[in-house]
Order: sequence, then structure tokens, then C-alpha cells
Amino acid sequence: PVESQRLVVPFTVEAGPRALAAVEENTTLLNDLGFEVEAFGGASLLVRAVPYLVAKRDYETAFADLLDELVSGQGGKNLQDRRRALLT
Repeated sequence: PVESQRLVVPFTVEAGPRALAAVEENTTLLNDLGFEVEAFGGASLLVRAVPYLVAKRDYETAFADLLDELVSGQGGKNLQDRRRALLT
């Protein structure tokens, strides 16, 4: 798994039903990529940790891009490519 950095101030993401289901189905993948995500009532997700190497960059966009891939069914196809993309 990719090393994570816990956020001092976690961020929330408003998500539709498909995104919420995608996160629930891909919890292990998200953890392996360094994201710690949990349901946060209603249609919200709470992101508590991000990959260490993206913690100083735009990690919110990195998570949003990954979430879009998960919703479209593309996120789990190649874990190594996703890991490389997050770390570059």
C-alpha cells in the first residue's frame, strides 16, 4: 500500500448515490492508494487521509479524479497505473 498522510482538517466531498456505492465497493483499493474515506451522513464523504506524496499538492483534485474513475468503472482496472499517476 501507498503511505498515507492523515489530514489535520479532513475534507468533505458531496457525492451522488453511484459515487457513494463506488467508495463502499472499493474501500480496499482506496486504502491501498493511501486514501482513508468514510461515509459522512447523507450524500457526503469524509476524507481523513491522502497519499503521502500528494499531501502537499492538490489532493482534493486527485481524489475527485479517482472517484470519477471508480464511478465510471475504470478505477480498479490497473492499480499500478493509478498508483503511478498519484505519485507523479
